[in-house]
Amino acid sequence: REMVTGQWGEVITGNTMGTTVTKQYTYTIPTDINGVPVEIGNLQVIGYIAEGNQEIITGAEGPVSFTVPAGTVLIDLKTANQTSAPADYCVSTITPKVYITNNETSSCSGYKIGYSIDGGTPVIETVTTALAGGASISHTFPAAAITGGAHIISFDIELTSATEVEIVTGNNTSASPEFLTISSTISATPKLEDFESVAATEIPSGAYIKTDMTLFHTVDFTYLDGIGSPSGTDPVGGNGASDNSILFFFWNNAAGKTASIFFDKIDLTDKESASFSMDHAYTPWGGTNDKLEVFVSEDCGSTWVSVWAKSGADLKTADEIQENSIFFSPTTTDWASDVVSLDAYVGKEIMVKLTGTSDFGDCLYVDNININGITTGVDELFSTSLVRTFPNPANENVTVSINADKAALVNITVADVVGKVVFTQTSNQIVEGENNILISTAKFNNGVYFITLTENGMSTVKRIVVQH
Repeated sequence: REMVTGQWGEVITGNTMGTTVTKQYTYTIPTDINGVPVEIGNLQVIGYIAEGNQEIITGAEGPVSFTVPAGTVLIDLKTANQTSAPADYCVSTITPKVYITNNETSSCSGYKIGYSIDGGTPVIETVTTALAGGASISHTFPAAAITGGAHIISFDIELTSATEVEIVTGNNTSASPEFLTISSTISATPKLEDFESVAATEIPSGAYIKTDMTLFHTVDFTYLDGIGSPSGTDPVGGNGASDNSILFFFWNNAAGKTASIFFDKIDLTDKESASFSMDHAYTPWGGTNDKLEVFVSEDCGSTWVSVWAKSGADLKTADEIQENSIFFSPTTTDWASDVVSLDAYVGKEIMVKLTGTSDFGDCLYVDNININGITTGVDELFSTSLVRTFPNPANENVTVSINADKAALVNITVADVVGKVVFTQTSNQIVEGENNILISTAKFNNGVYFITLTENGMSTVKRIVVQH
């Protein structure tokens, strides 16, 4: 940082064999070097002998000792995070804990130790118990409330005695790794996320990400066009119908890297059927097998169960781009719809997570996430065991078979997962015994639908999947 004797040093005279030459130099220590505060305890002194201006003959690092005013002692306090990460994502409190070490030989008479969560108002406690030189101690704060989101706890320590000097301040601070918690509010169905409520590079409220991938977030076309996607004007939202989607940037992330997005708890306690649906667009690169997977957790994220997965050619929705310098961005026709049954989780509160695993392929886009369920009816027109739908999944047509114990005039509606009615048929005469009603599904988009039979305020609901 500084050549005390100048660039070429100082010529030594009287250096015959057996002679000791002693030199004394004075150096004024600056408060900072290139804007970085100088830590006195980090200073080192190095001396070396050169012959001429080129060849270094020998050198040595000398120990640094300090002379301080009478009654003053040097202290070096160091902090290290000891806060335990939450066992799951549903916690509402956290207990900050920090490890404190006195690296110097002199005893520290006391200090102030504090923490803040996400840069908020510091919580400071004063400790008057001495900490001996070389000793360490754990300090635990009272539990603090936290809300849903990403959190970091930062710690800082400060001496309280005017006769004690902190020799190194760079190790006074430490921080916990980032940890995530979800909202305490449980979401009702349908839980819809089209990523239109936020700008590119942001994540909407009620969604959380955990990733070691770069460029995993919401995107729009303007953002993509700025980092190397094909030029054009198509929106990157599902089926070209919206501006935004989520981007898994496998194109520039090494194989094995993962990115996940998950959501607040979903309430399926009063449902008789439930599903997860989404749209995705993807093309592989050179035989790679990037992967997309859907997980469900019943214990707030402590454990996850895979309920759906596709990779490589099975995940592909568009032709591969034969250009190594341009990554894939979707057009209107590059999308596919996916439906995952959650019937195994009805009657429960669950979390759903979407995870992408890179194989260093191309880009994956996901949009129009929908977690939905139908409510158990209290006044059923027919027992659900007497109503069947086939085939299920349906392609061109679906048959609703009703074994009725009485005649009735029944209205039939078919609605998609967001409640949009796509088919209506009124005043169907149902006779006692077996009845078969044929509904054309040829023009329905792929996805989950609910067929509702109603008469005089009573209803029966059946769930079908359309897959062309």
